Amino acid sequence: MSRPDRSDPPHRNRNRPNHEGTSGQTSPRARTDEPCVLAVDPGRAKCGLAVVSLRGVLEKEAVATARLAEEARTLASRHGVTHVVVGDRTTSAAAFDILSSALPGAVISRIDETGSSLEGRKRYFAENSPRGWRKLVPRGLLTPPEPYDDYVAVILAERFLQSLEPRGG
Repeated sequence: MSRPDRSDPPHRNRNRPNHEGTSGQTSPRARTDEPCVLAVDPGRAKCGLAVVSLRGVLEKEAVATARLAEEARTLASRHGVTHVVVGDRTTSAAAFDILSSALPGAVISRIDETGSSLEGRKRYFAENSPRGWRKLVPRGLLTPPEPYDDYVAVILAERFLQSLEPRGG
């Protein structure tokens, strides 16, 4: 059994599909007739990645930036990704270059990150209720006890999917 890469956050597999004991079943994939987005919240030390389809979040994780190319390739092939989006703020140019090399032929778009960190933090606490003394602190004052970049990536993917919806009048 290989040792974990110490540069990865310890929770990076928190929402990876379980492949053990699945009797040959594959992980969830987006249907071929629907968009499937790989969203990246880039950062200097770590990046949030999320694969989201119209059916919801298929997989999300936070990884060391040094592993961005490898993880993006894995997620894109595992889920049949049709679109790749990158947040437009911190280190977005470097992440864009890494993804362009890792996913040749993929159409990669930048997406506005305004407010996404705050939304990601809210989503984190909606899915991971504070425990112990943290219950007593207003959520707006709490900081998650672990990186939540993957939740921010989910927000970016959802924004992109909303932009694809036809605007009714």
